[in-house]
Amino acid sequence: MAVLAPVVEVRAPGLLVTRYEWPHLLLPEVQGEVLLRCRAESAKGAVGLVFVLAERIHEVPAAVRPFWRRMVEHPDLRIGAMAIVTSSWSVEVEAMAFSVTNTMHGAGPPVAVFREEAEGVEWVRAVRQDRLTAEARAIG
Repeated sequence: MAVLAPVVEVRAPGLLVTRYEWPHLLLPEVQGEVLLRCRAESAKGAVGLVFVLAERIHEVPAAVRPFWRRMVEHPDLRIGAMAIVTSSWSVEVEAMAFSVTNTMHGAGPPVAVFREEAEGVEWVRAVRQDRLTAEARAIG
């Protein structure tokens, strides 16, 4: 059976865990379910994204970084944090380059890389909670 899209799980309100089993699943054209769920969760507040990449994924296609740059700045998507779970050094470098690009543009969420899914989930929960608290203070 061919895997045609990443598997997206709403782990908790505002927390999406997406599993990528094959490199082609990172491509922008198959992110529909991730974006649909992110948009729905964004209506409730900041969203934390955890991307869990299978060990067989050793590089990120060139189209991925510019795609996610556009998404983190999209007004309908309130992405508050992004964690990438990978064992690949190359993927880690690409994620850090994405983080630096966000910083240079002065927009976009914090991005971090983890070896274990549980660590990424906990980090996203903490960062997302900090952002929700900051938003509440700004409103009140």
